[in-house]
Formats: sequence, C-alpha cells, structure tokens
Amino acid sequence: MHASDVKTQMNKPEVAPKTSVINFTWFTADYLNLNSRVGYHFTTVDARVCDTPESNYVSLRFVGGSTGVDQRSRRAALIRRLLEAYAFETDIRVDLVNARLRHRPADGMEDALVLVGRLLGYVNHLDMALTSDAVAGEYEAAFLAGNYRFKGKGRHD
Repeated sequence: MHASDVKTQMNKPEVAPKTSVINFTWFTADYLNLNSRVGYHFTTVDARVCDTPESNYVSLRFVGGSTGVDQRSRRAALIRRLLEAYAFETDIRVDLVNARLRHRPADGMEDALVLVGRLLGYVNHLDMALTSDAVAGEYEAAFLAGNYRFKGKGRHD
C-alpha cells in the first residue's frame, strides 16, 4: 500500500460547530479504519477485506454513553449478543465491547461490515432506552428480525 492510495476523510474544524469532535476515516480498496465519537460514544472499526480469507478481519471497539453504568453495560451486553449471533468473537468489560470476525471470504466480510454499520446506527443513544433486561431483549429480537427502526413497544418512527 502506498501513501498516495490512502484517502482521508475528516470533519474540518474550521467549519464544524464548537461542540463537535473530529472523526477520522482512512480507507483503500481493501482496508478501512474508522475512529468516531458521536456524543459520548467512542467507536473504532478496523477491517481488511481482500481475496485472501486468511488476511480478512473486521474489528469493532465500542465504549461510552451518556447514562449510568447499568444502562451502558446493558447496551454493551446487547451489542455482544447481537454480534455473537453473527459469529463475531466478543469481549465486554462494563460498557466496553471488543469484537472481531476473522478469516472469512470477502463477500462474508463485506456483509459483516454492513452489519456493523447497521448495528452502530441501531445502538446510537440506545443506552437511554435500555431501562431493563426485558427492554434490551425486545431490542435484540427486533434487530435479529431485521427491524432496524424499532423504537420500543408502542412507539413508532
């Protein structure tokens, strides 16, 4: 990989609101690295997808939130269960989730990246809604059923 092959996209501080944070994405034809802060959530996605399955991986690190430790931990457990349902290896510590999928063919890794994107959109600010394990179970069932717009029982978009 040559430096000229790397494209960098970032928010420009001179035009971003003072409350925003700079997010970084580096990518090439077969590599992605995303470092993002949205509110109080910190996310890193690192992935390589190529024609050699042994070289392929998707790695996710997610931590933080604006609620108390119980709700943030509940969200971490939800993320863990959802990723494990798709064969990711996971580890959680309080509200920190580390997950990894390795050694799959390129098409499977691309599907995993789409899944990670959907998951990150789904769990954004979800810690505020996860007031019990039963509520977390409802969100888990909805995601696994493909209902990525689920807002809780009795609530609609």
